[in-house]
Amino acid sequence: SSGINAEYGGTAMACIAAGRGVIMLYTSELYPTTLRGVATGMIWVTDNIGSFTSPFLAEYFILAAPRLFICLAATGMGVSAIIARALDTETLNKPLAASVADMPAKKQVISI
Repeated sequence: SSGINAEYGGTAMACIAAGRGVIMLYTSELYPTTLRGVATGMIWVTDNIGSFTSPFLAEYFILAAPRLFICLAATGMGVSAIIARALDTETLNKPLAASVADMPAKKQVISI
């Protein structure tokens, strides 16, 4: 039982580390230079908190309700995919913004 909990906890920590890498790459392309340092720092802080708490939360959810653990993980992945799709910004062959004033204006699209 404790081996399975350690395996789930390790998997959760690996997923957080992989997510951090993707977010760091995404951040470096989207944010202007003046905000990039703050954004990177916030990513590291939340990543460290998540890496510290994930084994404990994984063990709790596996013992309390294994199906709830799987549902929460799947929901988190789904929400992340929706957010990534909503932030669909293409930066290929475009100069990176050096300040907030250089950022292109976003069109406001509201769909029902």
